[in-house]
Amino acid sequence: MKQRLLILYLFILSLKSFCQISAKDYNVLKKSIPEESTVLITNSDFFLAGEYIYYKTILCEKEQFSNISKLVYVELIGKDHNPVFKHKLKVKNSSVNGDFFIPSSIKTGHYKLVSYTHWSQNNTKDNYSEKDMFIINPFSTESKSYEEINTKKVVQIAKNDSVVYPKTIDADFAALQLNQSSYSSREKVSMEIQLNETDNSIHTLSVRKVDSIVISNYPEERRINNTSTTRFLPELRGEIISGYLESNNDVPVDNIDISLSFAGKNPIVKNAVTNSNGQFYFILNSNYGNKLLNVQVLNKDKDHYKITLQAKQFNFLNQLEFHDVTLESNLKKWLEQESVNHQIENAYFAVKADSIMVNDLNKDFYNSIETIFNLDDYTRFKTIRETFVEIVNTASLTKHDTTYVFNVPDLVNINYNRDLNYLTPLILVDGILIQDNLDIVNYDVASIESISTVTGQYIYGNTLYNGVISFKTYDGDFDNVAHDYFKKIDYASIQPSKLYYEPNYENNQTLKRIPDYRKQLLWVPNLGLKERTTISFFTSDNKGLYQVLLKSVTPNGETKTVSKYFTVN
Repeated sequence: MKQRLLILYLFILSLKSFCQISAKDYNVLKKSIPEESTVLITNSDFFLAGEYIYYKTILCEKEQFSNISKLVYVELIGKDHNPVFKHKLKVKNSSVNGDFFIPSSIKTGHYKLVSYTHWSQNNTKDNYSEKDMFIINPFSTESKSYEEINTKKVVQIAKNDSVVYPKTIDADFAALQLNQSSYSSREKVSMEIQLNETDNSIHTLSVRKVDSIVISNYPEERRINNTSTTRFLPELRGEIISGYLESNNDVPVDNIDISLSFAGKNPIVKNAVTNSNGQFYFILNSNYGNKLLNVQVLNKDKDHYKITLQAKQFNFLNQLEFHDVTLESNLKKWLEQESVNHQIENAYFAVKADSIMVNDLNKDFYNSIETIFNLDDYTRFKTIRETFVEIVNTASLTKHDTTYVFNVPDLVNINYNRDLNYLTPLILVDGILIQDNLDIVNYDVASIESISTVTGQYIYGNTLYNGVISFKTYDGDFDNVAHDYFKKIDYASIQPSKLYYEPNYENNQTLKRIPDYRKQLLWVPNLGLKERTTISFFTSDNKGLYQVLLKSVTPNGETKTVSKYFTVN
C-alpha cells in the first residue's frame, strides 16, 4: 500500500489534470494499481414509499478484497437519469453500508441502484455494479394502464393471491438453524449460523417479510461493457476534491495558493497550489460532516480569478435500461394495508430511530501549543479591539488609517525573529481563513466563544505567517465573508455510520405499549461470523411469512446465499 501511495504521489506531480486523467496517464497508473470492482447487496428489490432501502457494497480486486479506494459512491437513478439520491461512503475493511428512506414524493417505477468507486469507473468491464429496484408509491395518483404503454419494455407487478412458500436455499459453506418454524407477535427468535469451513468472506444478514409480489414480463437485458472517455485517479488516501482557476484579466493562474475549509466547531483547513494550467486538488481523509465548503484564492490579484470545482459524476448513464411499470388491480387492498403499516411505523420514528455513530473529531494542527482565552471567563467587552486590549495579552490589534492589523509577537525568541516581525499572522474564524481583517473586527463579539493564539512562524501553502490567531464562535456558524474571491458551496457530506434499531421486549413494559408493524425485522450489514454463531431478534405485530437471508461475498467477488423461512401468526 505504501508503494501505491508513493507511485500516486510522484505521478500526480507530473499530471496536467488531477481528479480526471487521460487514457495515456491512466495506463501508467494501471501498471502499479490493479483494477477494482464493487459487489452490491440490498435487503430487497421491491419497496413502497415510506420504507428503507438498506444496501452494502464490497470492494474486490483480482482474488482478494480491495483496499485501493477509500470512498464508494452509491446512487439510486430513475428513468429520467436524475439520481434520487447520491451517497458518498467511507470504506472500512473493504466494504461500506448505508440506507435511504423512500419519500412520498417519489414516483412509482423502475429504478437502478448503482455503486462504484473513482478507480472502478476506469475498468474495461465491471465499471460499476447495479441492481434493479421497483418502487410503488401508494400516495401517488400517477399510473398507467397496460394499454396506454406502447412499448415491449413493460414490467407488470401483481399480488400473488395464493400463499407460496419459497424453497429454502442451502449451501455447502454455511447452515442456518432456527429454534422453531412459527412464532407469535413480539416473540424472541433464536438462530444459529454454522460455517462448514472457516473463510474470510464478508457476510450480510437480512430478515424481511415476504411480500408475495409477482414481477413479470421483465425482458432479459444484456449489459454492454464499455469504458468512459473520462479517466479518474484512485482515491487511495481519501476523497479528492479538484478544480481549476480562470483569469479574467490575463493574470497568471499557476502557482496560486487556494484555501479550502469546512467551517464549524471542529473545522478542516487545507491548502493547495495550482499547477501550470491553474488546476488544484485537495485530499480529505477527515470527517467534515454536513458543512458548507469554503474555497478562496490567496493572492494579491485574488479578485481577478474565478474558481470552478470539478463535478463528480457517474459516467455510464447511457448503459442503464429502464422499463415502464404497470400495477394490477389486485394490489389495491394489499397496498392500502401496507401503507397504513408504514404510516404507523413512521409515526413512532422518534422512539425507534437508528443510532448515529460519532466519528473521531478533527483536531486543529496547532492545538497542542495554543494559548486559549475563553471569553466567558472574563468581563466581556463590546468590540473585538477592546477584547484584544483587555483580555488577549499574547496578541495585539492596531488600526493603521482605515485598516486593522493583527500581530502575534514571539517575545521568547524576539531577537531571533526580529527580521520576521513584518509578517502578518494566520487569522482563522471557525476554520475559515480571513484575508480582510474587517470581516472579524466588525463581527459581533458576543457570538465568539474563544480566541486562541500560537506564536512562531507557520508556512501555509506558499505563505509564511508570523503566528496564528483562531476565533471560535458558539455555534461554529461564522458567515461574515462576502467577497468575489471567496466561494461557498453546499457540498454533499459523507454518510454517517449507524447502529440499526432493534427492539428488545424482554422486561420492557414501555416498549410493549408502542405499535410494531416492522416488515424488516433485522439488518446486519457487517456480520462477524465464527464457526458457530447465535443471533437473536424479536418478531413484530406484522403477521405473515418471513425470510432469513444470509449473503456471503468471497474475495473473488462471488456471492453465496443461504435462506430459511418462518411464520409469524
